[in-house]
Amino acid sequence: MLKIRQLFMLFFAVAVSLFAADWSKLERDALKQAIDDAVKSVDLNKEVLRNKNILMMPLYGDQGGFVFTELKTKLVTGEKLTVVEEKDSAALDAIAKEFAWDERMKDIMLPESLVKFGNLLGAQVIVYGRIREVSTNLNRIYAELELFATQIETRKVLWGGKFVGSIVPLGNLRGGFSANPHVVFGLKQAFKLFSESLSHSNNLETICSSSVVTLDLAGDIDKYVGKRTYELLTENRITPRELGFSTLTQARAYIRDNKLKADAYLYGAIRAMYSQEEPGQPENKKTDLKTQTTTIHHPVFIEIELRIVDAKNEDILWAKSVAESFDDVETRPATKREIAIEKKIQDEVGEILDGDLKNKSEAEKQQKIDELRRQRIAEEEEKERLAKESAQNEEAAKKAAAEASQGRLVKGILWGIGGIAALALVLFILRGMMSNVKIR
Repeated sequence: MLKIRQLFMLFFAVAVSLFAADWSKLERDALKQAIDDAVKSVDLNKEVLRNKNILMMPLYGDQGGFVFTELKTKLVTGEKLTVVEEKDSAALDAIAKEFAWDERMKDIMLPESLVKFGNLLGAQVIVYGRIREVSTNLNRIYAELELFATQIETRKVLWGGKFVGSIVPLGNLRGGFSANPHVVFGLKQAFKLFSESLSHSNNLETICSSSVVTLDLAGDIDKYVGKRTYELLTENRITPRELGFSTLTQARAYIRDNKLKADAYLYGAIRAMYSQEEPGQPENKKTDLKTQTTTIHHPVFIEIELRIVDAKNEDILWAKSVAESFDDVETRPATKREIAIEKKIQDEVGEILDGDLKNKSEAEKQQKIDELRRQRIAEEEEKERLAKESAQNEEAAKKAAAEASQGRLVKGILWGIGGIAALALVLFILRGMMSNVKIR
């Protein structure tokens, strides 16, 4: 007979076998962000889970149970929810054979298995799901979870949704949202692609005649992308309703219980948004001596998925994923320093073209010129950094000296005041003594 612990181990083995390598520290950090996102969502919907025995199933694709352990700990210690422990049962052998994934959703257990499995453990709610993605590419780490909490008796989904975490680890990259003007530029370009796709959708007329509820997008930290999504709908003659739902499950429940009348809902996920702040690469920053201008290219990467789904039958009315790099070009008057650097580079280029590279191919010449440009720009930027650092240290030293001088002045004044007060006291005492002598 299979015991509960054996069944859990069997499930973990199947789930983990799909992933050969362990997650890196940064991937785990991204997963922790996604877990925190899920816990915040639980906190908003805690009333539906309070005072219920919750069984947490191992998560599909969870390496070593990392997400399971982190999530369970936070639900128990942070949210004070009741998670039941494993027990032995003689019927688990039969249930193990029924343990499977739904063919359509790929992440929901068969209802019959869910009810039998939960009832054996005295659980009222079962939490299950999967790690949809953990990836490292294009200078960013991305993690996405899909989690659900279902009431066993009614098979009603109480809570759930997509939860994401994203990290941009490189020092010269800046992940960001509305505060980053280059990311804003990239978003505008991405939403042009979304708008073009939506305007040419075969279901546009159906969507336009529908009441569309917009959900919070997974990973939308400051809700900036959500605002752009709202504008996307209105620009295409669609009337959106912004009701502040945090998860897809929440919207489905309101529609199912007739608390909300809606024909469709829009949801999605932000997987990446970042730019290079001030690239020092030769292909990204160049000064033109003729026009006396400097052109800087700011590469921006945007990856967002959006979809509109029919609220009644779950049919996808429209879906679009954008994973593109955009180039935000900035042209401004060149500084004296930039002109001086470019002149120096041009002089050196002339020398090497007449020397060692004279008989080389154009590709080899260009490669050498790019290497020279990169080296000279890096040298000048390092000089500028050291100069700024020296100036800051000098300013800090001056400030410290001024504060010390001011402190000595205040101390001297206080000593002077103290001395005057002491002298006054001595005179007062002597005057009293002289008065007593005269009386006698």
